[in-house]
Amino acid sequence: GWSIVADIDTTPLETVDANGIPQAVTARQARHALSAAGLLDNIDAALATMPRDAQIEWQYAHEIRRDSPLISAVASGFGLDKSTIDALFTQASKL
Repeated sequence: GWSIVADIDTTPLETVDANGIPQAVTARQARHALSAAGLLDNIDAALATMPRDAQIEWQYAHEIRRDSPLISAVASGFGLDKSTIDALFTQASKL
């Protein structure tokens, strides 16, 4: 049967760094921000060519963390610098 486990990660999504940049957003927020920036279709296509673990992370994660290796890989692959990623996370946090 099923059991309830109380030991879960309760880190709030609203965590920001010293500069006020959100360090996590929901998957929905991330996708809306990428769509608004005109990047979502290209990123979805690129992720389809990445290892299965990366695809699972993108498809099923409840939150997207700024420090995620997936974010680093995508940013590098698309030539997105730190300030662009910060702006995307900031915009996503408002959606």
